Amino acid sequence: MMPAQARRLVLVPVLAGLGGLGSGACVLGNPNYNDGEATSSASASTSASTVSAGATGQGSASSTSAGTSTSGGVGESDSEGSASATTSDSGASASASGTTTTTGASASTTAAATEGSTSDSGTTTGNVDACDLSPGAWSIGPIEALNVLNSAYGESDPALLSDGLTLFFASNRPGVQGLYDSFRATRPAFGEPFGAPVDNEATYGWNSNFDESKVELRGDKLEVILSSDFMSPTHELWRGTRDALEESFFPLEVMPALSGHPDADLDPHISDDGYRLYFARRNAGQLDIMVSSRGSLDEPFGAPDGISELNTAVSEASPSLSDDERRIFFARLVGGQIDIYTAWRDEKNMAFGAPEPVDALNTLGADAEPYIAEVDGECELFFVSDRQDGSWDIFRAPIVSP
Repeated sequence: MMPAQARRLVLVPVLAGLGGLGSGACVLGNPNYNDGEATSSASASTSASTVSAGATGQGSASSTSAGTSTSGGVGESDSEGSASATTSDSGASASASGTTTTTGASASTTAAATEGSTSDSGTTTGNVDACDLSPGAWSIGPIEALNVLNSAYGESDPALLSDGLTLFFASNRPGVQGLYDSFRATRPAFGEPFGAPVDNEATYGWNSNFDESKVELRGDKLEVILSSDFMSPTHELWRGTRDALEESFFPLEVMPALSGHPDADLDPHISDDGYRLYFARRNAGQLDIMVSSRGSLDEPFGAPDGISELNTAVSEASPSLSDDERRIFFARLVGGQIDIYTAWRDEKNMAFGAPEPVDALNTLGADAEPYIAEVDGECELFFVSDRQDGSWDIFRAPIVSP
């Protein structure tokens, strides 16, 4: 692993001020972004549970979004107990059971083993068929708290790798180097429970004594975009590449067309084909959803544009798109209430329709940071919420037929 001092020499750009956004991983809902102070909850539930079972279809819809790494490190042979959600022939969701946690022994492995395998062409297997997320064709299944991942502190920024087996997230639990650090958890199959989480420092080396929030890997796992305020009071999007899974992402670099913004860039989401980067940018006290494009996978992303049909006078952030880029989920802050919204467009080069709240996910508390995952024609949505005990936790819900 690259020593911390050497990593700091790699990540030395002088970054601009944060302009009041504060620190922390969760963009909209985390109190860290409101008052700049880390928060923790007095207690957290230790067993996973089904919180609610919404089944609301959505109508018409909307969009938007690199440090160091080393190969080798600690892998997991951890597993959760059973927690499943099933769908009947009619498309209705069945209940999900509670979970128990069994932690196996750690094993040394390479980053390639940690992230799963790729095909001979270098692309990750999975994502063969897209889910049908067109208006009226889907609903939210039973919502499950992933309490094997959650702590009494804060978890945020869930992002699933393209193989559907590894979930990256950020946490400010005791022992982290900075305000938030990057963690991951794995599971044996899509839809199965996750095992106990592990810190990403040993395998990737990109945690620091600053704030690492969302980590997004391209589908083939050869490119990473990381939001961090390393050596700066503001968050920038850092990019790292590698030629093979067993190689390191070092060095990470700030992309020229995105750097120098006086405020923060957060919540990166790479399109399924790798040619567009959706993210959230803070502008004059509010967050807007942006998109940046490029002509080749070997190039950094270019200058971004705001997605005007999604952005309002309030804050929008945490964009996550379906593989075909026609369905978007994001978070919106209105009057102090943070909710998850969605929008639809008929083609990825068109404007989105009017966004709608996803009522089956939203509560009177804060609900944010949705992440849509598609693997072999199945869909699930990860998000964060303070509904359990006031601290930020990660939840999961399958997307099913209405």
